[in-house]
Amino acid sequence: MNKRLVITLVLVEIVLGVILYTHVLDQPQEATFPIYDKFDTGLDGWSYWGDSGYVLEWVSNTAKISGDGYSVDSGMQKVVDLTNWDQSEALLLPFDYRATSDYNSPSGTTGAFLWIQIADTSLSLYRENLVKEGTADTGWRNYVKNISMHVHTNRRIRIILYLHDGWGPNWHQTNAYDNIKLSSTT
Repeated sequence: MNKRLVITLVLVEIVLGVILYTHVLDQPQEATFPIYDKFDTGLDGWSYWGDSGYVLEWVSNTAKISGDGYSVDSGMQKVVDLTNWDQSEALLLPFDYRATSDYNSPSGTTGAFLWIQIADTSLSLYRENLVKEGTADTGWRNYVKNISMHVHTNRRIRIILYLHDGWGPNWHQTNAYDNIKLSSTT
């Protein structure tokens, strides 16, 4: 059963007055190391993470984030128990991703981000911007990183893959992910 926690926050801005937005967190399923998610039959235990306005869907054997929002971070998450990981070995995180939008802006309309957190506290262990140039479509790209030096002795991590929408107009931003693996070998 997938539970959804909805938190409504009120931010007070001196000039703008009161801004109201909603942050949505699906309660993630926990996976045990190693993982290899190919999205052949569904979302493989990944759940929605982020602000309202976007959705996580299983489309053409990929996990796809799409929708519209203003000044929101939206994506997907998975908690992984690393008890079975031998800390003397690498902890490799390879995956395929594609980021698209209707607008090619040098300031980065199209974006994709990786965030690794301690699952129990949400403290940040590692963060990376995967799309560093302005483009309307990255095409499919492969990413791989040894995250062992960032994880250290933490036994439960949360992997978050997300986009940031900071635009008023709807530029139809999407992220798609496939072949997400967390193991000691590629």
